[in-house]
Amino acid sequence: MGTTAIFLGLAIGLALLSILQRLSIMNDQLTALTTAVTDMETVADSAIVLLNGLKSALDAAIEADDPAALEALSARLGEQSAELAAALTANTPAAAPVENPAE
Repeated sequence: MGTTAIFLGLAIGLALLSILQRLSIMNDQLTALTTAVTDMETVADSAIVLLNGLKSALDAAIEADDPAALEALSARLGEQSAELAAALTANTPAAAPVENPAE
């Protein structure tokens, strides 16, 4: 085997190693993104359940023509809105820079 073939083999091996490293980085990024999307879907689903429950309670209070129930529901809505805002703020990470696998 000649010197040229050895260098060519080394160059190919290094290129493959670089490709494998980039694939590993991309896989890690995909895993993190998948987790973030799943977490977001869970939060969104919880917010939908909360809002649907509040709508049902509001509909029932309106149908019963119950001002006290409407006032209590308004207070509950304020409390839950504040809790939801705090939870979203607490669980929203700062945007992390995305690694460029081409570098």
